Amino acid sequence: MTGFEDLKEAKEILEKTLFLPMPQMLVEKDVLISQTLGKENIVGVGIGEKVTKGKPTGYVCVKVYVVAKAPMSKVKEETRVPVEVDGIKTDVEEVGVVRASKREDRRLKKGMKKETVPIFNQNQKRLRPAYGGASISHEEVTAGTLGCLVKRVKSKEIGKDMKREEEFERIKERHRDKEGVFILSNNHVIANSNRAENGDKILQPGVYDGGVSPDDIVAELHDFIPVDFEKINEVDAAIAKPLSPWKKYVSPLILEIGEVKGEKEPELGMLVKKSGRTTGLTSGKITGLDATFNIGYDRRIARFRGQIVISPRKKGVAFSQGGDSGSLIVNEENSAVGLLFAGNEDGSITIANPINVVFEKLKIKIMKD
Repeated sequence: MTGFEDLKEAKEILEKTLFLPMPQMLVEKDVLISQTLGKENIVGVGIGEKVTKGKPTGYVCVKVYVVAKAPMSKVKEETRVPVEVDGIKTDVEEVGVVRASKREDRRLKKGMKKETVPIFNQNQKRLRPAYGGASISHEEVTAGTLGCLVKRVKSKEIGKDMKREEEFERIKERHRDKEGVFILSNNHVIANSNRAENGDKILQPGVYDGGVSPDDIVAELHDFIPVDFEKINEVDAAIAKPLSPWKKYVSPLILEIGEVKGEKEPELGMLVKKSGRTTGLTSGKITGLDATFNIGYDRRIARFRGQIVISPRKKGVAFSQGGDSGSLIVNEENSAVGLLFAGNEDGSITIANPINVVFEKLKIKIMKD
C-alpha cells in the first residue's frame, strides 16, 4: 500500500525535474499551445486523486498541473511527465495560469480613478461591523476579502519552539500586541504585495467597491509575511489592527457561515466552503495536498510549497474568482482549514495556505465570538 511519505517523495522528484529553477522565474508568461511546451508550462505538482476521462478513479497519485495540455510531439522531452515515478502513478491536469489576483485589476495603477462599481452581493457592501467574507483592501489595492478575526498567541507560546534567544526576543517585540484582536487576510490584499508599511490604512469596502479614506477606514496594517520572489514561500498572509472599539468596526462571524469553530487539518476529499467578496458563499472539495505552485503576482512569479488545492463541488461553478483572496476556507463543521490566496481564471482550481501554517507564521489563533 502506498503511504503518504512515498507520495511526497515521488512528488519531490517531479518537482525537481519539471520546474524551472527559481532565478529563471523573472516574469509571468502565458504559454501558447501552438508552441513547443517547456518547463514554463508546468505550474504545479501535488498529491491528489487520479482522473481518467473526466472521472475520478479513487487512486491517489502525483498530480502535475500545466498551463496547457498538448500532443506529446509538442512537449519538450525534459517536461514529459512519466506514467509512474518509483511505482507511483501520475496524472496531468490542465489549469491555465494560476494567479494571486487578476493582474489588470487587483492593484490600483497610477492615476486610476477610484469609483464605485455596481454591488452584486452583500459581501461587497459597506458593513458595520464588517464580517468575514466582506470586501476589504489596502488603500492602493482594488478589493479582496476579510478572512476572519484572530488574536495573538501569548508570548510564552511564541517562544516555545524558538532555538535562539535573540530570535525569541525579536519576535516577542514584534508581537507585543499579543492579546489584541486582528483582521486576517492576504499580504497582496491588505499589504499591497510587500509594498505597504505597518500603519497603512485598510478600507471596508475595498477601493473597487467604493471604499474611500478616511470615511471607510476600519483598521491599520499591523504585520505581514513578505512574499519572496527568489525563495520558496509557504503563506500569503497579513493582519491588521481594527480601530477602537473593535466591535463597532468588525465581527468574528463570517457572512452566511457564522462562527468559526477551531481549526482542522486538510484531507483529500474533505468538503469545504468559503464566503468571499466576489462569489459569496461557495462549496468545494479538497482535491490536492502538499502542492507546490508557481503563482503570478503583477507580472512576477512566486513559488509556494505545501499548499491545498480545492475544486468546485458543482462542475462549471467557480469556487473562487478574483477578489475572493483572503477568504477563510472552512469544513462542513465550520473549522478553519485554509486561507484562500490564488486560483485560475475559470475558478476550476483554488489554491490555499494551510491555516495551521498561517497561524504559526503570524503567531495567531482564531478569535471566537
